[in-house]
Amino acid sequence: MPPLRFPPQDLNEMPVDRTTMVVADLPINRMVVGKIAAQAGLRIIESSPAEALAKFHSNSPSLIILDCATGITASYKALMSAMSDRRQQIGFKIIMIHGRNAGAECEGEFAPDACVSAPVTSDSLLPVIRKTAGL
Repeated sequence: MPPLRFPPQDLNEMPVDRTTMVVADLPINRMVVGKIAAQAGLRIIESSPAEALAKFHSNSPSLIILDCATGITASYKALMSAMSDRRQQIGFKIIMIHGRNAGAECEGEFAPDACVSAPVTSDSLLPVIRKTAGL
């Protein structure tokens, strides 16, 4: 691979931002989803919904994976509201992991770029991550 020139003369030479934020209530869910996302070569930032807003503003991830399989709490609603305001400005992608009854969660004003049903496995989540992140 030839070295990158600055500024790039071709958009294909631009480095891809591989920062991904994994947001889940349970630490074990953050770890499992983070390990799957790391298999795609992404840099992972794990966070609870309550801490995610501060980490979101300081890191500006290009992909956010929300594990809402246990339900959408008030912390998730506040995070989604703040992210929807900044989503058009920054242009990041969102993948939502949902439980059994996810019709309303994957549609409406906060429509994620992709939805995956829980329980997640490498086989179900990894292709969605690669497609959504453009890898």
